[in-house]
Amino acid sequence: MNPLKGRGRTLAQTDPGWSDDAWSLSSDGRKISLPGSNGRQVQILDTQSGEKSGIEPKGWSNVLWTSWAPDNQRLYISGLFGSRLRVALLSLDGRETVLLDVAVGQGDGPQIFTLPLTGAI
Repeated sequence: MNPLKGRGRTLAQTDPGWSDDAWSLSSDGRKISLPGSNGRQVQILDTQSGEKSGIEPKGWSNVLWTSWAPDNQRLYISGLFGSRLRVALLSLDGRETVLLDVAVGQGDGPQIFTLPLTGAI
């Protein structure tokens, strides 16, 4: 919303069933990321043009959260990778660096949350 011009155009709409904290705005304000509707994809929305694109990390069962890295060129993603919980750094061309990979199904299992990280990895 522009305080001088009022409400702007609608860029996109998401399924109301999605978690409201699953999306992320890049630090430069130019892109929004969110889990894709099929669960195996990350959707990227350009806030300037409204153009949509997607990245499908290989082998992921369900991407649950996204968070932009400070360089606005990579995303932290977390979710299910088969029967494991995974946190990874995902580049816009689909290259992935696994940061955490743990088995689930033993008791309550670990709780994983994405947090914005500062500095380059």
